[in-house]
Amino acid sequence: MGITEKPGIRGQGPVIQQNHVSMQGQGSKDYQKGKYQRLGKNSKHRFLSILLIAALLLALQPIPMAEAGGSTFQFAYHSREDICINLEGDTLTVVNLPDTATFRSVLVFVKDMDKQPYIEKRLNRSTSGSVSVSLSDLRDGDYYIEFYYSIGGDDFASYIYGDGMRFRWQNGVGVFWDPPALARNKRIFEAARKDNSALAHYLSPSFFVQSNDVAIARVANEITRGLTSDYEKAVAIHDWICKNMWYDSDVVSDSSKRTAPDALTTLNNRRGVCEGYANLYAALLRAVHIPAKIVLGFGLDSSMQNGWTEQRLSGTEMNHSWNEVYIDGRWVIMDATWNCGNEYKGGRQGQYGGVKFSRYLDATLRAFSIDHLIADYMEEDIPLPDNPSLWAAELVHTATDAGLVPQVLRVKYTQAITRAEFCALAVALYEKNAGGEITGRAAFVDSADINVLKMGALGVVTGVGDGYFSPDARLTREQAAVMLANLAVVMGKPLAKNQATFVDSSWISTWAQESVGQVQAAGIMGGMGNNVFAPRGAYTREQSIVTMFRLFEITMK
Repeated sequence: MGITEKPGIRGQGPVIQQNHVSMQGQGSKDYQKGKYQRLGKNSKHRFLSILLIAALLLALQPIPMAEAGGSTFQFAYHSREDICINLEGDTLTVVNLPDTATFRSVLVFVKDMDKQPYIEKRLNRSTSGSVSVSLSDLRDGDYYIEFYYSIGGDDFASYIYGDGMRFRWQNGVGVFWDPPALARNKRIFEAARKDNSALAHYLSPSFFVQSNDVAIARVANEITRGLTSDYEKAVAIHDWICKNMWYDSDVVSDSSKRTAPDALTTLNNRRGVCEGYANLYAALLRAVHIPAKIVLGFGLDSSMQNGWTEQRLSGTEMNHSWNEVYIDGRWVIMDATWNCGNEYKGGRQGQYGGVKFSRYLDATLRAFSIDHLIADYMEEDIPLPDNPSLWAAELVHTATDAGLVPQVLRVKYTQAITRAEFCALAVALYEKNAGGEITGRAAFVDSADINVLKMGALGVVTGVGDGYFSPDARLTREQAAVMLANLAVVMGKPLAKNQATFVDSSWISTWAQESVGQVQAAGIMGGMGNNVFAPRGAYTREQSIVTMFRLFEITMK
């Protein structure tokens, strides 16, 4: 057919130069007819030779497609690129094409099982965002769809290529086959944990995901400034990575040039491979309190022979990392690496593509399974959910139902709370009461945690001196009392002044004595038994939640 192909990077299939393609249009019937006639003339010896060769190659034979699954194939849920391919009546229709230069002209191929084009069409996007191809002359059988988008002039890059999208055509009705990797992916994906313990795990910093680092938190805060929903924030961070990070092709060709794949190193170098991209994306998301996991698995790109083999489908072969982000009760699939068009090569920043496309931005599991296989989430090591103490359980659950308890604090209820974590509770209460986000931001030398900065801007917290806040330090009971009293003031419900009457009141720091008396008299905080306050003692998560809910009840009167 005279097609010139060259592989793209990071999962992109071949690039086609349009001027090298013989555009026959639909229904090359003479070719089809001749093909079947030639097969009929094969000799017995040639037939046996073909069988022998087929037997020898059987071990390398790609896995066939799974069960058929409907006449519509959607690629992603995000409206920016929620492209669907429909088999309706005798027409193949591509809908929801973005109104961009990239998708104003597209190539659509329908190929037979020998990968020979049966239909070839270059089409222009309609005003309604669609293109259509007639299938009225299509013979019964199985076919592949390839779909290409414009990269300038007469050059096109693949959106779907090879045997990724297969359909069966019978009696004028088309049905898509499910990708071979879908069955395994679906089993693992649908069993993914969403309990509080798991979500807290996916909010926590780790050796490779330094979400508590000041530099990472500052970048995350800047990217998401002014955005209110977690979905908007996740998309904004994804786009920032695609525009500002570079895929390091030098590492792919020479592993000796590999640098540490952790989030902070990747951010500082402004380049990395998939592991670095995934760690950085998770770190930036966790820094703004959005649960994110790093997924290990297999990515099938155009350079790999034989497609989905048994070994690749077993999950034992891993070559790729991506992310899933927990938003509005569901895990959202994101692969910033394969959406990014920037390439670092030859020791410098070369090709710039920014957000190459958004096919892997909130991808459907079915479309994602065309070229991704989940190996394992390895969630068995995450502790099972725990419960608050009996004395606190009712109010903790009530506060949670009221939206006053951030996800990260819905586990380990008896654990001592940190100063930053208490700020998260305070922000949740204030914004719930105010019906909007705190827009001000303070500045601390040692913290860029968004909740700390918000509480600092309101004057609820002032730090520990010299511009420091000590976000990870254990919160003391007297510090909690001061923060609760200050929060009541900024919410327009100042607490009446009273003297503390605990047996150890003399041990309360001078700067906290008035606040302790206020929260005691208001019934917000009590003692630890025997009328002991223990001003410098630790304050647990469940105690913090209960007292914050009591303040919430006061502000609602």
